[in-house]
Amino acid sequence: MFAALVHELESLLVEDLQRSEAEAALATSSRVRRWLDGLDVRLTARVGTCAERDPTSTPAEESIAAATRRSTQAARRDVRRAKAAAEVPALGPALGSGGVSGEHLDVVGQALARLPGDRRQRFSAEYGQRITEEAE
Repeated sequence: MFAALVHELESLLVEDLQRSEAEAALATSSRVRRWLDGLDVRLTARVGTCAERDPTSTPAEESIAAATRRSTQAARRDVRRAKAAAEVPALGPALGSGGVSGEHLDVVGQALARLPGDRRQRFSAEYGQRITEEAE
């Protein structure tokens, strides 16, 4: 599904688009980007899991920064996003479909960080599905 969307975007002649066509293409691009955010979250979580299993390996944030050619700060943000997604499992399907972005996860993660442990679980249970529905 997303391969077809990417192919559609690749074939655009941007300078020939009418405004409505450009807006539709922008919406498609945004959906693909949200899907990529979800993929990055899952891959980041996997790198983190592998790093935890081998304490002698390079820390996850460092290897993520190197693999993505971005800063360690950006890698830390990705790790926070992965943790937020893990704490609110209801976000999983929306991440996989491109309905929830990395920015959505940033907001959820910031809210979770301000809550004590027992309230975090309650927040996830009570609001996780609602957040997903509102984001899509």
